[in-house]
Amino acid sequence: MSEQGKRPTPPSAPRAPIVERARWFQLTEAASVGIEMAAAVGVGAGLGIYLERNVTHWAPWTTYIGLGIGLSAAVLAVVRTARNFSRVIAAEEAEEAERAANAAASAAANPAPKTNMRADLAGDPRDEEYEQAAAHLARRFDRDGP
Repeated sequence: MSEQGKRPTPPSAPRAPIVERARWFQLTEAASVGIEMAAAVGVGAGLGIYLERNVTHWAPWTTYIGLGIGLSAAVLAVVRTARNFSRVIAAEEAEEAERAANAAASAAANPAPKTNMRADLAGDPRDEEYEQAAAHLARRFDRDGP
């Protein structure tokens, strides 16, 4: 196919940046979807009834058309909210993965020194007290029985 026959691909629309909002604000946005759906269906049906009575007189079809437009607007509201939340969740997961990778890289670069805990307690007076108490309990248990 020649260069003239190819259709130019339109540049993809840049996505709006994710706005940092408080978690409660994001949840209220999601909670308002039900109200938005009811309003869209009500406005669509109301406009359909108005047009049916005052303009077209196509009984019940104009109402059905208005109701269909309202329902499609409600579906678009749900889809828009779901896409917005999936973008926010994906951004949060990417940020968390980046933090985990940074933590792993810093842990690999600075390993914690391995210590022998028993050697650290050598010469500790608490260690001697423990040994004496353990020996005393062992003698008592052997003498008294279970």
